[in-house]
Amino acid sequence: MKTLFGSRQGWVGISTVLMLAALITERLTHPLAATLFDVASDFFSLLGVLLLTFTPIALEVLIKRGKSEEAVRWGRALGGVALCFAWLLHLMMWPIYCIAWGGLVAGPLMTVASFSTRSGAKLDESLQFWLYGFLAYAPLVATIVLLCQQAFLKTLTDNLARSRRIYWLSLTAAAVVFLLRPAVMGYHIRQALSTKSDAQREKSLTLLRLFGAEYDLRVRAFRRPPTYPMFLAGGGIFTSEIFGSRWETPDEARKVYFLMTGTPFSKAPTPPAQKSLLDQNDQLQIEETGGERVGSTVNGLKLSLSEREVRYSPSTQTAQTHWTLAFENTTSESQEARATITLPEGAVVSDAWLWINGEQRPAAFGGKAQVRAAYQEVAVVQRRDPLLVTCTDPRRVLIQCFPVLPKKSMQIRLQLTQTALDGKLTPAQLTEVNFEQPKTTVERTKVNGKPWSGEALAVARLALPAGLLQKAAPTVGPSDVIVAVDTSASVGEKIEITKFIAALKTLPSGSRVKFVNTRIEKGEESGWTDAAQVTESFLRSQRFVGGVDAVPALKRLSQPTERPTTILWLHGPVPQEAVSPQPLLEARSLHQNTPSLVGLLVSPGQDVVMDALATDKRIHTLEGTDWPAAVQRAAQAQAPPAPNNGGANAPLGGREPALGGIYLAPNADADSQTDWARLAATSRVLRAWYTGYDQDALAKAAARRRLITPLSGAVVLESLEQYKRHGLDPNSGQPQSGAPDVATAIAPEPGTLAFVSLGGLIFLARRRRR
Repeated sequence: MKTLFGSRQGWVGISTVLMLAALITERLTHPLAATLFDVASDFFSLLGVLLLTFTPIALEVLIKRGKSEEAVRWGRALGGVALCFAWLLHLMMWPIYCIAWGGLVAGPLMTVASFSTRSGAKLDESLQFWLYGFLAYAPLVATIVLLCQQAFLKTLTDNLARSRRIYWLSLTAAAVVFLLRPAVMGYHIRQALSTKSDAQREKSLTLLRLFGAEYDLRVRAFRRPPTYPMFLAGGGIFTSEIFGSRWETPDEARKVYFLMTGTPFSKAPTPPAQKSLLDQNDQLQIEETGGERVGSTVNGLKLSLSEREVRYSPSTQTAQTHWTLAFENTTSESQEARATITLPEGAVVSDAWLWINGEQRPAAFGGKAQVRAAYQEVAVVQRRDPLLVTCTDPRRVLIQCFPVLPKKSMQIRLQLTQTALDGKLTPAQLTEVNFEQPKTTVERTKVNGKPWSGEALAVARLALPAGLLQKAAPTVGPSDVIVAVDTSASVGEKIEITKFIAALKTLPSGSRVKFVNTRIEKGEESGWTDAAQVTESFLRSQRFVGGVDAVPALKRLSQPTERPTTILWLHGPVPQEAVSPQPLLEARSLHQNTPSLVGLLVSPGQDVVMDALATDKRIHTLEGTDWPAAVQRAAQAQAPPAPNNGGANAPLGGREPALGGIYLAPNADADSQTDWARLAATSRVLRAWYTGYDQDALAKAAARRRLITPLSGAVVLESLEQYKRHGLDPNSGQPQSGAPDVATAIAPEPGTLAFVSLGGLIFLARRRRR
């Protein structure tokens, strides 16, 4: 090596430079991750690459300076670990070596051809092809250098047997880390999916966290692993096929990923193994476009404006908000902006607009299925300019805008009508989004033209319109409250144990409290304790980690009880791909006297369980960390309804307990121009939605009133022909205050309108002269 190809020190330098260049190129462009595996996917894989890069330098320094027997032995051991990773890397990269020969041979030819045709683009491609050809052989060069160094170190030791033992021990340890670890991970992934034992599942999830399987699962959750036998795409080596198992599907990997990390895969960072594919053809985004879920975050799509203008009336204690949102797309492909908005209790989206070609276009209202069908055709098939606003349950609104064109923006406006009883104005919130919300987003809120930062508003004596009646809240008696704690990582980050326990102590005298860990079906429980004597000990003893499928535990707790009982479920996001609410839905449908369920989502995100149960009047959905409000709702859930004249008066909000104790007479929504009229009409629609009666008629009524409810929605299309094709009329309903009539969107051009007006004035002037 020294006489034919130069000095050993020179090759050490070449090896190090090539390995560093290969590592930097891979991290920036991901050619290897997008085809076979990510060579530096996690800590152990990155450690192996760094060992292969810098061990030749360390051994060369040892050869020059270290003359002790012990130093030589440990140098051989370090080289053995690096060589172990190198051999495993070669096993996985042999297809790359075959392709790299083509790069080395074809690269120069492509370069010459590009110079002859004077094509800069082809020159860039040829140089890139040539570069990849050289860098693919970086591990092979490093391996040859290490073998030469190991041979030289062997001549420096006197105790060859002991040196050999240390060498083989280091090889064995490296094999355990780099070879058996992925195999064990694959086995426990299958165990977490297939075992019926809660204890075994938790053991497997704990070991997956210990072995650092987050990245491997994230890659599998985004796509099926490539058909590369016996090797693991995403940084591992051998798969669970060693144990006779099969690859898990992306849906299965997504479930394990959530249970292990507590993060829905759609909110996880895109792995490098997927990024280069996403730049070319984002199959995941294509599948999610036009769907009914917010889905994964789109890199490069961001919120640039969030502006609220609130008109508040102190006498009626209602507020109408015009909320303007603008989305900016910095990518090279059209994207769909999707978001879930959590409304204050009793609020309703009462109109929507979209800017098309600089003009503000109002929405057409119709049945929920009708407007979604129109959006699907125009947005997904024709890829034109629509906005869709639907309601998944009374407090969650889904907005969808497509397409946000490349390097351009899209602007929408929503009108929200809500109560502000006692001057408490609770703004709607974006709780789940598929776009970025950078710090540069312009956010401002004004109430009656003045900046507002959340303080209580001035109030006058409440003047309810005719047909609305405020009644005293019924007396809440003692009840049993089961605090079902989702011990996930997201709950652990948000829960304020001291404040929550203090809120529980405010339950009516005689109430009892019991804590249950919902991580497994028969999780740890505390005994029944008087609410005034409840302590923090149970919550302090829990370990909040990963994600939780609480459905089995909630199903067990939903059995009929003798005393009035409410389940207060503290939980984090519950994604559809990880949890199925069907068993709980079936269990609660079998009995009428099952405990009421108050679900408090403490961290923003998808909540598939509460969404599936939303039509049950015994279900109450809350979001945030307002612990006193959650405990108060748990106490009220079992309270008898206030007298309402035999059912002739509907509760505000559509079900008991009535919002603010306000009830509606049959003619309460006669005047559709006022805030209270819209709230009353919404309550009647929700009451039908909860009971299942007269839904078709009330859906049409909601569309006429321009209200977005679980039965009705809104869509903005581009032309009147599109509206007519889907049986929609953007002129239906009475225009809301501040809303432009659709006629302005299809009116003649300003020049034409001015010409016609001038002609009319001349005609009238001539008639007067006569």
